[in-house]
Amino acid sequence: MFIPIFVQGVFGGTTTNSGLVLFPMVIGLSVSSILGGVIVSKFSYRSVMILSGILLLPSVYLLGSLSVDTPRLMLTFIMILTGLGIGFSFSVLYLAAVHNVNPAQHGVINSTLNFTREFGMVIGITIYGVIQNHTISGRLGNADKSISDLQVNDLNQMLTPELRQRFPEEVLRGLTDILSTSIAHTFMWILIPAGLAFITIFLIEKGLIAESPQKKQQTERSVEK
Repeated sequence: MFIPIFVQGVFGGTTTNSGLVLFPMVIGLSVSSILGGVIVSKFSYRSVMILSGILLLPSVYLLGSLSVDTPRLMLTFIMILTGLGIGFSFSVLYLAAVHNVNPAQHGVINSTLNFTREFGMVIGITIYGVIQNHTISGRLGNADKSISDLQVNDLNQMLTPELRQRFPEEVLRGLTDILSTSIAHTFMWILIPAGLAFITIFLIEKGLIAESPQKKQQTERSVEK
């Protein structure tokens, strides 16, 4: 949610450009999701998810270092890295969750995982939206007179290329700095749940997909046939 805002408000991009910047993340997410489903047959669930955390934590930190001087190519690299870090969870966590569960319960497990993920997204967007707005308000209050009189809602005009041109150059420079700082500050706060998620990875069992009861039953049936 925050990256398209960053592209539009800081880089001055259009709505289309802000949406396209997420495309590299989608590519990284798809690659790691498929790769996770492949390598989990040779490595434990925990090992694969540790790799996921190793990729995700640095990417979140890099997002927290965004500024008005961040090159577009660097942002693309961060998006790919973020996608790679997230993607493993889509395939590996489901397999880990159903490892010792009766096949009849797989639907319940899958729906529970999806609900938990969506619930986390809603809570996360709400909390970090408040943090960003609070940061912007604080920065506006400490800015020069030409900027401090503006409200948080005035920054919405920066998301439209036509409306951006109405701001004097000095004011626009100050507003882009405030917006980029608020987004970077918000991503730094996201390091907290990302770190907690990495810690909980070590609570995942060291099982292999080949060791699951379902897999053993399939192997035994194949041998019997």
